[in-house]
Amino acid sequence: MGSRFSSDREAQAADEALKAELQGENEGTENSSWPKEIREAYAALEIPLGSDEATVKDAYRSMMQRYHPDKHHSQPERLGTANELTMALRGAYEKLLAFLKQRNRAKS
Repeated sequence: MGSRFSSDREAQAADEALKAELQGENEGTENSSWPKEIREAYAALEIPLGSDEATVKDAYRSMMQRYHPDKHHSQPERLGTANELTMALRGAYEKLLAFLKQRNRAKS
């Protein structure tokens, strides 16, 4: 199985950046008309604000393929982080799906 990263250091830096975003440490210039938890969920899945349900699902699947704990069982130092990230990703995914379904119902 390949990785999109050329080194463990690069992968670790990406892991730390994502973890920081999930914890809300990276407060960029964000559109304040979106609820904070929705902005954070889009950021956690690394997709633009307003992305549709198909994009959300694709991003979730892609991120889970990378961070799922089963992929890191041979690396105990990464297993804890993988568990935390997958729980956060799942929460972000569920929030976005609920938000998008509610928004679509309101438009109808």
